[in-house]
Amino acid sequence: MKNLLIVDDEDIILEMLVEFFNIKGFNVFSAPSEELAKQVFDNNAQSIDVVILDMLLKNSTSDDLFYYMKQKSPDLKIFISSGLSREDCDPDIASSAHNFVKKPYIMEDLYNMIQKC
Repeated sequence: MKNLLIVDDEDIILEMLVEFFNIKGFNVFSAPSEELAKQVFDNNAQSIDVVILDMLLKNSTSDDLFYYMKQKSPDLKIFISSGLSREDCDPDIASSAHNFVKKPYIMEDLYNMIQKC
């Protein structure tokens, strides 16, 4: 079973992803903000395998959070999720993220990508 952290400030998306991946057998952690995501990550860093990280969170980009998690867990697989294009993402993040997922996405496609890592 993979352990997944989902970070998204849109409640409906966060709830939908949590429910979907729970049904698929994942152990899911979730956070609607950068601050809460850091707390969840710090408490569970050793067990988190994959992160789905919304690129734009309320009042901030997710850049700091991305680097925070990568510094603590360099091999962590982080999927950047956004309604914007990959080109709008920080180039360093775009090149070091495991994958970029454009919203809206097809849930099964996202599931298949995560299963492969």
